[in-house]
Amino acid sequence: MPNYQGVWSLSTQMQNVSGWPSPPLPPLGVFMGGAGSAGNVASSLNISSLGNSDNTFGTIGTSKEQCSTTGSATHAFRMGGDGPSNEIYRIAYASGGSATDYANLSVATRLHGGFGNSTRGFTLGGYTSSAGVNTILTFLYSSTGDSTDFGDMGSSTYYVTGSSNSTRGVYSRPTSNSRSNVIEYITLGSSGSSSDFGDLTSSRFRILCTASATRALFGGGDTSSGDQNTIDYVTIASTGNATDFGDLTVARNRAPAAASTTRGVFCGGYNTSGTGRNTIDYVTFASTGNAADFGDMSTNHYESTGGASSASAAVS
Repeated sequence: MPNYQGVWSLSTQMQNVSGWPSPPLPPLGVFMGGAGSAGNVASSLNISSLGNSDNTFGTIGTSKEQCSTTGSATHAFRMGGDGPSNEIYRIAYASGGSATDYANLSVATRLHGGFGNSTRGFTLGGYTSSAGVNTILTFLYSSTGDSTDFGDMGSSTYYVTGSSNSTRGVYSRPTSNSRSNVIEYITLGSSGSSSDFGDLTSSRFRILCTASATRALFGGGDTSSGDQNTIDYVTIASTGNATDFGDLTVARNRAPAAASTTRGVFCGGYNTSGTGRNTIDYVTFASTGNAADFGDMSTNHYESTGGASSASAAVS
């Protein structure tokens, strides 16, 4: 970078524009894949300001639903999906455009959960071509190597959803593809099997999940009596049962969510009567209460879990 001491003319400054520091990215949520026309689309959302998502952020080489998304501080990653698939694609927050084929999952799955911290991504469980699995896989953001085995969940299942901070991932674990109130966790820095965390306030699955550095939120979901609008929360650092946080503006399931350091956003979704939901809700992590309307999804990425954010390093 040039030395900017002293008095510079505007023309001299413009000659050295390539040396200027890049402005920081806003807390950008990125969503990849999903049912229907969302399968090969990457869309984005500025979490700091209200408004609709933008479906022109980028494209993905293959179309997948039943996939998961996570992110580092610089890239969003789409993992697995229907087929089942072992693909991992990534796209840069700073530029968007065409996602690149990054690496492979060692077990091809769909309907798995996904989250990550600032250095690595994780997938949890899922369905292969014949059965649910209990496998937890991990891959590094800094190299293009394929995923490796991290440990096991409490049972083999799918429709897993969860979120994480820098040290722990917490997730809802359905029991044999049945609605459940079970929450489990893993410690991200050391491989090993999951441990019991506590219980949700009700049994459900296909939940929308997001997290700050201190709290994990579980929003909506499919219950035995239909979709739910309840948002539960747990304190990630300490185990225990979930507590009611507030309500979504619309009951729904099967949708991604994302976060800045202060806000969680629940994006789009589906309901048990077969209707897509394009609603984006948001909450402030530090204070409990009902969600407020944020805007609408331009492309509804339902049948895709997780959500990547350029605020990942800060959230972690």
